[in-house]
Amino acid sequence: MQTAVSRSRMTSVLLAVFGLMAFAKIKPPNEWAQTHYLFSYDLGLSRRALTGETLQWLGFEGVTNAQSHLVAIFITVLGGLALTLWVARHVPQTQAGLALGLTIITSFGVAVYLGNTGYLDGLLMALAFAALILPGTGIGTVLAKSLLCCVGALIHEAMAGTFAVLIATQLWLSGARMLAPIPVIASGGLAVVLSISSPFADLALTEVTAAVSDRALDFNARSIAIEAVMRFRDGMEPSFLSFWDGPGHFFEQTFVLPVGVAYLGVWLMLTLKLVAHRDLLDRIAIAMSMLGPLAILLIAYDLSRFLSLTILQGACLLILLTYQDKVAKDRFHEVFTPMVFVGFLVANVMIAFPPLNPVPSFYDQLPGAVLDLEEWSD
Repeated sequence: MQTAVSRSRMTSVLLAVFGLMAFAKIKPPNEWAQTHYLFSYDLGLSRRALTGETLQWLGFEGVTNAQSHLVAIFITVLGGLALTLWVARHVPQTQAGLALGLTIITSFGVAVYLGNTGYLDGLLMALAFAALILPGTGIGTVLAKSLLCCVGALIHEAMAGTFAVLIATQLWLSGARMLAPIPVIASGGLAVVLSISSPFADLALTEVTAAVSDRALDFNARSIAIEAVMRFRDGMEPSFLSFWDGPGHFFEQTFVLPVGVAYLGVWLMLTLKLVAHRDLLDRIAIAMSMLGPLAILLIAYDLSRFLSLTILQGACLLILLTYQDKVAKDRFHEVFTPMVFVGFLVANVMIAFPPLNPVPSFYDQLPGAVLDLEEWSD
């Protein structure tokens, strides 16, 4: 018999642990993240422009280095808090449920997410959890969830291949199987429209670079981040492709990728064991939802980032199963035993706490960053 844990205690403990993780992992944003705050629709429809456009609406015609630091911290903490609060409110109210929450918040996924300070994934997470808490499976609710996914696609097209899939799986598990694909179709379709509407680099790269650079008031806009939102004709290649042969990508391929895949593999195995009672189609849908974000690795450079999102999506899917599937809920304590959680938590200490995000020195992230206040004071 599992000892009950109140929601208030669950929330307090998980928020405290998230705070410690954030202190240990958040670092000054890199120029890639900062540049994404400078895009807008001034020169036409483009990918990843909604964040910068919103900053313009708020009166920020330009962005300083200090302001970009604040935006980065806000985005990352917002997404992390949304995750932590959602987990705290939906894991089983038992000691095992608390252990599950601790496993997630101290995981490889959260560590890498926090280390990528200022990336737009935090906004996608906030929108995703807002969609997940919308009650019901009627057409109105599905359209509202789909609208949030579309807003996410305007922020970053990765929404369609990550959290929109999780939201669709929630609808599938709730019985709305005919309506379940709508969030993915809507956000994916919008992502395609944005992609084909983005300007060609040979025609507009100079103009777009000038406009983006003008908004960077006291830091350098990163050229490869600008290239990433543009189209290239056959025979032309963006300069950021050279990073595939760099030491950072080698680090991710040789350390982060195998560690992340192994971690995810164990998570998937336990989840499929939990839903062994469901029919084959359901189990395939659950596995595809867990592994869906890995498809982005076929085109993405930052392996650790999308591995971390895959792990977090898999964790959230497991929680969905514990409160939407009565049999899975009853079997949760049989599959996720204390020894399983001990294994996960030990792995988290060994994997999540070292610097998984390649950085020049220890001073680029907290707590080491407090020894070099100049970067933050700027």
